[in-house]
Amino acid sequence: MGVPSTVERALSDAEREAFLADLAKEPNLTVARIVEMAGERGFKLSASAAQRFRAGAYSDYLARLRKARELASSIEAIQSANPQNTLSDAAGSLLAQLAFEQIAKGGDIDLDLFSKVIARLRSGDARAKELEAKLEVYEREKREWARKAAEQQAAREAAIADVRKAGGITEQTRQKVLNILSGF
Repeated sequence: MGVPSTVERALSDAEREAFLADLAKEPNLTVARIVEMAGERGFKLSASAAQRFRAGAYSDYLARLRKARELASSIEAIQSANPQNTLSDAAGSLLAQLAFEQIAKGGDIDLDLFSKVIARLRSGDARAKELEAKLEVYEREKREWARKAAEQQAAREAAIADVRKAGGITEQTRQKVLNILSGF
């Protein structure tokens, strides 16, 4: 790697990423504005250093943002084409596209890495489906318990009403109430 730039010397990696993000929010970013924003962050930047930074690191940052937006759009398109598509379906499609582009450029591709990434995404999809199924079972059981609790409450109230109508508790009524309370 070459000599570190003024910005690289002045900022940590995290600070540089934050600086790049702030610059990207500026409409019609000028060299003068880069110099001004550097001063706001506590370091001096000459106009020529700002120009090199804009042509190099800042330009690369914008290219990464564009690529991320393209990937997000591709994933959204795959999802909207079929709502049943999972993240691994989208990732598999995008990875296949990236592999094809790399081959077309004559570059090397790491098929083992691609296949591992897809396998991990698919296992994540399978785990998500498993958890959704468990959640559905738990929700069904919860509804059943709520229904049974409501039935038991209604039976208790009916038993109390019977006792009040009869003018007191008889042995038969007492036994009926005990059976209801015990769930038999």
